[in-house]
Amino acid sequence: MHVLGAGAVGCLWSARLALAGAAPTLLLRPGSSKICLCTPSGTVKLRLESPAGMKPGGECGQSTHVVELKTQVAGQDNMPIHTVLVATKAYQTVAALEALHAQLVPDAVMVVLSNGVLALSEDIAASPALAGRHTILGSTTHGAWVRDDLNVVHAGIGRTWFGHRPQSHLEAGRYAEILAQLNKSGLGASDTGVGFLRHAWLKLAANAVINPLTALWEVPNGDILMREEGLAALRSVCQEISDVATTMAIRELGPEGYSSLQLPSAKELEEFVRRVAAQTAGNRSSMLQDILAGRPTEIEFLNGWLAKKGQELGVRTSVCARLADSIRQKT
Repeated sequence: MHVLGAGAVGCLWSARLALAGAAPTLLLRPGSSKICLCTPSGTVKLRLESPAGMKPGGECGQSTHVVELKTQVAGQDNMPIHTVLVATKAYQTVAALEALHAQLVPDAVMVVLSNGVLALSEDIAASPALAGRHTILGSTTHGAWVRDDLNVVHAGIGRTWFGHRPQSHLEAGRYAEILAQLNKSGLGASDTGVGFLRHAWLKLAANAVINPLTALWEVPNGDILMREEGLAALRSVCQEISDVATTMAIRELGPEGYSSLQLPSAKELEEFVRRVAAQTAGNRSSMLQDILAGRPTEIEFLNGWLAKKGQELGVRTSVCARLADSIRQKT
């Protein structure tokens, strides 16, 4: 298995898979600072710190591991890629995958763990360079950050869900084989099938509320629960997301297909966002960190995408549109 994205999440999964004996290959972007740290044979030694001591089998006990990973420079190798775990920033994902198209075998499987998987799955499906390949969608609540180029910290133990859209044509046996391989990481690879869409909408709600509000106000996550303006935005965004999700599902699958997905209601979305904000009250969101560091944000794959879908479907998404515009003006 190849891993695309050498940031915190990509390094975490690479290290955990390597510890389990899965021998992943970490794909480095051209110009990556990690390239000069590789050995002549193309390997790199990565230090993994697990704060709660999460060991390869998932049991607890304080642990620090140094893992030797195989690396390749993305797009500069002729080795075929059959399965790639994608952990890039959302705005980098499609271009990064398209740069690999010559290496991706015709029926390659792309396992997407990036934020904004609902928007990304549409963009991937629309890319001629990626035609014929299969997509597995993923969502993880594990937290990680990079101390330096060769040191990743597993800062918070969470869960991971994988699944696919109802239109997926990936053969069931291969799907199960890939999930079994991912599950060796000990990071959890729960198979939710089309039920994954429920997790995707929940995560999108958390990202579409917490990220833009904290980035605009430059405050930690918990602050949105202490401001009336934050609570009002939370309720409005969750209602807009519920309306978009319902309308999309009914148009694509009909009333019966929509019912089988068990998509979250506006109330369930709101409760989930409140819980995430409370549990991560002292954290700085990824969008706030991007804003402060002068980096691009993922707003187009969150509120920007929701506003666009609302316009296409005739669903009111004015609060999402306003938040997206405010982030664009701030960057």
